[in-house]
Amino acid sequence: MTKKYEEIPDFVYEVAGRLQQRIIHPNGTWKSGLFHSTNIQFPIRRPTKRYPYSEMAHCRTEKHVQAVYKKFKPQNQRELERLV
Repeated sequence: MTKKYEEIPDFVYEVAGRLQQRIIHPNGTWKSGLFHSTNIQFPIRRPTKRYPYSEMAHCRTEKHVQAVYKKFKPQNQRELERLV
């Protein structure tokens, strides 16, 4: 049995690196000092006073960027940066 893997373009990894280096920031809103992402792809811990950046930390991962790419299929890096 062979698994079919979807080819991931290099710009996906570039966007993930830019997020991790804090060059760009994930989309979201701030409410009462808590960051809420506008584009969560996996069930994760909701932000609390004790962990206000849980969604922001998740949105900076390569796994999240790949999931956004697979869902929306952007054509270039700029489009993906707007979605993440």
